[in-house]
Amino acid sequence: MSFFVSALEAEIASLQDELEADPRFLKLRELERVRALYGAQEQSLSLRIEKRVIPVAKRRMPSPERQKILDAAKEAIRGRTQPTPTSDIFDAISPDVEIPGNAPKNNLSAMLSNSTEFVSHGRAGWTLASETSEASGDLLARSAPEASNSSPASPAGEPDSLRPVDPVPGGGT
Repeated sequence: MSFFVSALEAEIASLQDELEADPRFLKLRELERVRALYGAQEQSLSLRIEKRVIPVAKRRMPSPERQKILDAAKEAIRGRTQPTPTSDIFDAISPDVEIPGNAPKNNLSAMLSNSTEFVSHGRAGWTLASETSEASGDLLARSAPEASNSSPASPAGEPDSLRPVDPVPGGGT
């Protein structure tokens, strides 16, 4: 049996010597090496991406300046039952705290948006997350007609859904 294994190893070595002299074989080996590098790079990239996923619970603490602005905004809207527009919050807190940047109202909106303590209601404004969860419970407790938007919104008494809407500002087509 050892004679067979020796003959086999000799044959393999002979073929390797022949193949290593062939430029096509060298090119094949180089292509396999490069492919392995890309495969390893893709795997390490996916591992890096997976490691960078930050759970929401482990958010970074805001800077003292940012926290002061957020605290002032909380005080400005605490106890309000309706969403408060960003501009109203800005007007209420700007005498007490300075909001940095070229567009301070936009920066305030970004700060509120990135905070878990505030809930956005689109253009209507902001509410506190703690008060919003309580208010949504109250809304669910009310009857369906009370909670719906069935009240007339136009001077003619038409509900919003029946009022004609001009799709282009200024009336152009």
